[in-house]
Amino acid sequence: DRVLFFVDPDWKRIVYSREHNGTYEAIDGYKGDDNVTFERPVAIDVNEDGELFVLDAEAQAVYKLQYNPSTHKIISTPQSKIINSQYLDNPSDISYSNRGTYDILNDDYIVVTDLNKKSLMLFNYYGTLLNEFHQYQGIAISEPKRVEIIDHSNFLTLNFIDGQRIVHGWRSEERRVGKECRSRWSPYH
Repeated sequence: DRVLFFVDPDWKRIVYSREHNGTYEAIDGYKGDDNVTFERPVAIDVNEDGELFVLDAEAQAVYKLQYNPSTHKIISTPQSKIINSQYLDNPSDISYSNRGTYDILNDDYIVVTDLNKKSLMLFNYYGTLLNEFHQYQGIAISEPKRVEIIDHSNFLTLNFIDGQRIVHGWRSEERRVGKECRSRWSPYH
């Protein structure tokens, strides 16, 4: 079975559906609970463990939630908010990458675009800010709308939409130090 998740900013919820025998069935909507209250969720990404990373533009927050495939419910904790308004002003999109290592969370990335800050922010799995980018190839980022991290066998590329400009192939250059990975980002042609 596969599950499809998407956000509904007007109804302030996550809507999800499960594929069963080739047909998608409506399951449920998640509007939040005692730990999470959505104000305007605008983007979502999910990892292989069923963890949902939900970007709420109005709350200026990223929430990490858990999907339970046995009960088909979304679960939150008091620690679900992993990124807050200290970093976000008017966020517009989120992308998650496990970097091809399913069992090592320390090398996972979350990238968030922010329209007011005119930047792309790179966080680790736990919500710690690693870097903030305000320009690409010497050109200022002006209206970052969408972002996607693409995993390759030994590097990542960061692709995004900036206003009317589509930026392809911002490449990470990886350096492994023990179990830790250190990266720097540069244009890739």
